[in-house]
This record gives sequence, structure tokens and C-alpha cells, in this order.
Amino acid sequence: MTDNITEEIREIRHALAEQCENDIDLIFEKLQQTACSSGRNYVSLPMRATSTKAVTEKHGAAETTTVR
Repeated sequence: MTDNITEEIREIRHALAEQCENDIDLIFEKLQQTACSSGRNYVSLPMRATSTKAVTEKHGAAETTTVR
């Protein structure tokens, strides 16, 4: 069973891709223009530091590395 909202979003996404000839740069530019002209306030949050664990072959112990 498909949700009506999900189906509507897919239709909009496909229509936008077709208008922009499936060019991701044009799609992004159009979405930015729409956001700027909408009059809404958008929030940009700073990137969060994430940590990954790598296993060293020499010691077999996990060490934490911060990725930015």
C-alpha cells in the first residue's frame, strides 16, 4: 500500500527532474531559487564533528578519529 503523500512527492520530484532535463545542478539551482523567493526563513546549522572508529592492524585496538 502506497501512501498518498509519498506518491505526491514522487510525482513532484519526477516533474522537477523532467523540467531540468535530469541535470542535478539545474535541479539544485531551481530549488535554491524557490527557497529564496518563498519568503520563508531557513536555518543553516554548522556541521557536526563525527567520530569514526578504526582498527589498527598492529595493535588490533580501536582508536577514535575525529572527522570534519
